[in-house]
Amino acid sequence: MRLELTQVFRQKEGALLDVLNRIRDGEVGQDELEVLNERVSPIRTLSEGDPYVILTPTNAAAHRINAAFLKALAGDERQYAAQVTGEFGQGAQPTEATLILKVGAKAMLLRNDADRRWVNGTIARVTRLGEESVHVEIDGREHEIEPVAWESRRYAYDQTAQKIVETVAGTFKQLPLRLAWALTIHKSQGLTLDKVYIDLGRGTFAHGQAYVALSRCRSLEGLSLARPLRPQDVLFDRAVLGYREVFPSLV
Repeated sequence: MRLELTQVFRQKEGALLDVLNRIRDGEVGQDELEVLNERVSPIRTLSEGDPYVILTPTNAAAHRINAAFLKALAGDERQYAAQVTGEFGQGAQPTEATLILKVGAKAMLLRNDADRRWVNGTIARVTRLGEESVHVEIDGREHEIEPVAWESRRYAYDQTAQKIVETVAGTFKQLPLRLAWALTIHKSQGLTLDKVYIDLGRGTFAHGQAYVALSRCRSLEGLSLARPLRPQDVLFDRAVLGYREVFPSLV
């Protein structure tokens, strides 16, 4: 049985959907670029109260932007050190091993709340800094955020039982927060954002990177770009169209 998924849930605007579909299919042209480039705005036009998340290709750029915004905040900073046990690679860590926060910092929640008060990707403002926990404001309400643990798992084949056995190789315990004035495009995958400011800097370096960044936003109105999008920013791997050979009826 072949099933084609056709409903888009993140975006509803026809104009934005058309542009994203053309980029996804590697068929972006001047018309699509013009639609997007009408959204170019200098970063100084964004006010501090705007709920924009800046997306950028590199970790270095995201870190530099977050550090600058954090430094500009009044008040003292506080450091929160993660507890790491066993094997937990730095590249797999969901947030900083040493998380530096100030009251007023823009932060992103990294875990779903069991009581559904927030989800992974919710943007919040830090309101109070405790010894081990912090308080954040979400939609006018204050919530306490405590450390949580992530597990690194190892899989091995058990000859005796003749099955794959799963074990915990290590843990990473930290506040489920990361500074969120800026995120890398990679870290933004899976998120749905109302306000997105895309700063591609010198350009993208991976296939699909521009599409992922643009498609995080719900609407054109919520989208802003630091500079015009160029054809060379839209890197596209023709191999992704291989499904059309397997499912020609979907073309």
